[in-house]
Amino acid sequence: MLFILSLTVVDAWARPGMEGGNSAVYFTVKNESDKPDTLYGASVVEDVAEKVELHETYDAGDGKLGMRHVDFVVVPAKGELHFKPGGYHVMLIGLKRTLRDGDEITLVLKFKRAGEVVIKNVKVKVE
Repeated sequence: MLFILSLTVVDAWARPGMEGGNSAVYFTVKNESDKPDTLYGASVVEDVAEKVELHETYDAGDGKLGMRHVDFVVVPAKGELHFKPGGYHVMLIGLKRTLRDGDEITLVLKFKRAGEVVIKNVKVKVE
């Protein structure tokens, strides 16, 4: 059986953050396949953070937003999944160095079907 990878990641960027603090990475996953795929993990190539987790922002009530870890996110068949401020994001927890505007990191996303997808030159920027 021939399997053609039809998953792409575009528009990746990260927020600046101070050493010891946290940051977040955002992007869009496009799935051209007839089958959904599951994003179940992420990491960074550089020694940037103590932990890297998938997170979502949610309505915590009384006009407040909360953030929580999620074990996986499904990318729909023939669809897109947006990781954006106020929604899903990759959390960089316990930064080992300060991430400044203009810095770059390499993000690795782990998918059930597509395997590891490496996104190089993810720009740190103020949005």
